[in-house]
Amino acid sequence: MSSSLTQAGVLCGEIPDKYNLHEEETYNLDNALNSLDYLKSDLPNLIEEEHKYLAGKIISGEEIGTRDLNYPPIFSREQYYISHPNTIAIIHGTLLKQRALLLKYKYAETKNKENKAAYEKALNAFCDYVKTTYYSD
Repeated sequence: MSSSLTQAGVLCGEIPDKYNLHEEETYNLDNALNSLDYLKSDLPNLIEEEHKYLAGKIISGEEIGTRDLNYPPIFSREQYYISHPNTIAIIHGTLLKQRALLLKYKYAETKNKENKAAYEKALNAFCDYVKTTYYSD
């Protein structure tokens, strides 16, 4: 694939400057792989810590309140409530972008109407995603 097809920021053009939007450049393979690492390593470690916390309360005979059961402390931790939605957004956006880039390349090679329609549909899906997906903080 030529470098012009894979350069960041060239698919959607000008995106309205809205507070907390992920920028198009965010959706790249390095960020997606880092996001997968979070899902594979960090998130399970957070869940394990939560399990140990609740198990410790049970073993020590402490009462577990309904707040612990209905809204476990993991949900109030920044590593979860910020990282989790951002991780999912980055992976989702990167996959949409890669699909658009692949179809753009396929259309450039064939000049086929069906490939053009598929590329335009994928491009619109990605650009709509970029315009509406906010950074969680």
